[in-house]
Amino acid sequence: MESPHGSSVGADAVRQSQQAVEDWAVIQYLNTDLLIDVDGDGEGDGDGDGSSATASWNSLMTHVHHEAALKALGEDLDPLFTVGGVWEADLRRTSAGWRISRTSVRPLWMSGTAPQPAANA
Repeated sequence: MESPHGSSVGADAVRQSQQAVEDWAVIQYLNTDLLIDVDGDGEGDGDGDGSSATASWNSLMTHVHHEAALKALGEDLDPLFTVGGVWEADLRRTSAGWRISRTSVRPLWMSGTAPQPAANA
């Protein structure tokens, strides 16, 4: 996982994603324009032949600050932090089906107050 918060792999990526979600009272991601490019026919031979694909999509990511963060940062703070960005993923075909091997997000614009993890504690 590659994001503005840093890079991580495997179980660390899952923990990083979980922490990012917990930093907010509510989050909602709206995704559109999913593009997938499969290397080969994507069918494979049923034994996980190593077929691969890439995917990308646009995302509108809306985050609502925790009440504690609003109090710590100021009552007049806009409770929303919104990001427009592009996600990318690498996929690989295994004998168990398609698996995500890498994801990244690239913010294109932001509005509102960025996360303040210390204020959420």
